[in-house]
Amino acid sequence: MSIRLRYTGIINFGTNALSLITGLVFSVIVARSLSQTDIGLWYFIDTNIMIFTLLKGLIPFWLTRSYARGHDIATTGIVANIILAIPFFLGYIFILPFFEQVWLSPLHFGFASSFIFLHYTLSSLTSLVNAKKPEKLGYALILGELFKLVGYPLIVNYQLLGVILVTAISHIVKIVYLFINIEHSWKLDFDQVKIWIRSSWVLIIGIIGLTLLQNLHKYILGLFSIELLGSYSIYNVITSKITISNSLASGLYPKLLSGEGKREDIKSAISLTLMFAIPMTLGGITLARDLVSIMGSKYLYIDMANATLYLMFIAAFITVLENIFQGITLGLEQVDVGIFDQKSVLKSRIFVNSIIPYSGVLIATPLLFVLIPVFGLITVASVQVIIAVLLCLLRYIFARKSINFDFPIRRIIKYCIAASLMVLFLLLLPRGRGSIITLLEVLFGFLIYISSLWLIDENTREFVSTVLIEVRSLVHKKNLE
Repeated sequence: MSIRLRYTGIINFGTNALSLITGLVFSVIVARSLSQTDIGLWYFIDTNIMIFTLLKGLIPFWLTRSYARGHDIATTGIVANIILAIPFFLGYIFILPFFEQVWLSPLHFGFASSFIFLHYTLSSLTSLVNAKKPEKLGYALILGELFKLVGYPLIVNYQLLGVILVTAISHIVKIVYLFINIEHSWKLDFDQVKIWIRSSWVLIIGIIGLTLLQNLHKYILGLFSIELLGSYSIYNVITSKITISNSLASGLYPKLLSGEGKREDIKSAISLTLMFAIPMTLGGITLARDLVSIMGSKYLYIDMANATLYLMFIAAFITVLENIFQGITLGLEQVDVGIFDQKSVLKSRIFVNSIIPYSGVLIATPLLFVLIPVFGLITVASVQVIIAVLLCLLRYIFARKSINFDFPIRRIIKYCIAASLMVLFLLLLPRGRGSIITLLEVLFGFLIYISSLWLIDENTREFVSTVLIEVRSLVHKKNLE
C-alpha cells in the first residue's frame, strides 16, 4: 500500500502535538519532584545510556531500507539487534561500580541498565513500522507518554528511581504496540545481516560523530557544573519540541525509498513542516520565560537566560530543515539496492552523510571548553546555532545534488505574516501569570495563527478541510469496529 504523505503527516503531527502536552506535564512532574542535583543526575544517566546504545540504529538503518523495498526481513532485524545489545549491556555492568563510587547511586544506575535492551529492541521495531506504516509511530509515542503520566505516584514515592521505572514501562508499552503493527514471518536470514554488518563501518563512523555532536556539550557542562547541566536540560525539553514538526514529513523518507516519491512530494513535505515549525519557533521565543517557568522559576536564575533560550529555539528550527534535507539525500540513495560492495558504499552519499557531523564536533569542542567557564550556558546555545547552520547548509547541498527540488517561498512568506500576527497578540498579554494561563496563551496563539493563515492562504483552507475529513474517517472507522 502506498504511503499517503499528508495523511501520515497529519496523524504523526497530531499525536506528536498531543504528546507535547503530555510530555510537558511529565517534565513538569519530574522538574518539580526532583532536586536540581537529581535532575542533573537523571540527565547524566540518560547521557551515559546513550553512549551504550550508540549502535542501536546500526541494523535498523539497513532494516528500514530493505523492508520498505519489500524484503521479508523483520524477524531477522529484531533478533540481530537484540543480540547486538548484549556486549553493551555487559560493558555497562562492568563499569557500574565506578558510577556507584562517584555518584553513590547504585540502585539508580542498576535499574537504568534495562534501558540498553529496551532501546535496541525499540529501535528495530521503529525502523520496521516507519518503513510501511509510519503513522503508527505517532500512536506508539502517545501511548508511551500516557503511561508516563499514569506512573505519577511512582515518581512521588520513589523520586529519581520512580522516574527510571516509569520511563522503562513507557518503553515496554511502545515495544508491544509496535510489534503488533508489523507484518513478519519467523524467517531468519543472518546472511543478510552479515552483508549489513560488513557495510556498517560507514554507519559506525556516522553514529559516533552524531552522538559526540549531540552529547559533547552535556559532558562538558557536567564537568563544570551539574546544576548548569540541569538547567540546560530543562531548556532543551522546551526548545527541542519544535522538532516535532518533522513528523509532518515522516512519510517522505520511506516513500522515496520505495521509489514512489517525486519532486512535488519534497516541496509538499517542506511546506507542511514549515507551516508549523515557523510559528512554533516565533511563539516559543515570545513565551520563552513563561514556558520555562512552568518547570519551575529556579531554572531562570542564570546569567543571560533569555538570550540562551532564544538561541536554542533558533538552533532547533534550523535542525528541522537539516532533518528534511538529510531524509531526501538518504531516501534517494540507491547504492544498497541489490548486492553492493564496500567501494560503492565509500563513494555513496551514505558515507558523506556519516562524516558531516564531525565538522561540527571539530568546531564545537575547543569553543565549548574555552568559553563555557567564561560565559556559561549561553556558550552552548551560541555554538548550537553555529553548528546547526553549518550542518544544514551541507545537507542542503547534497540534497540538491540528489534531486532538483523547489522551495515553497511564497507559502513561507505567508507563514511568517500569520506568525507575526500571532506574536503581536502574545506580546499584548501580561507575562508571568501562571502555568495554566501560559498553556492557554499557547492555544490561543495557535488559533490566531491558523485563522490568519486560513484567511490568506488557499492551501491552508485545503489542509484544514483534509484534517477534518481524516478525523471524521478515523471516528467512523472506530464506530464500525
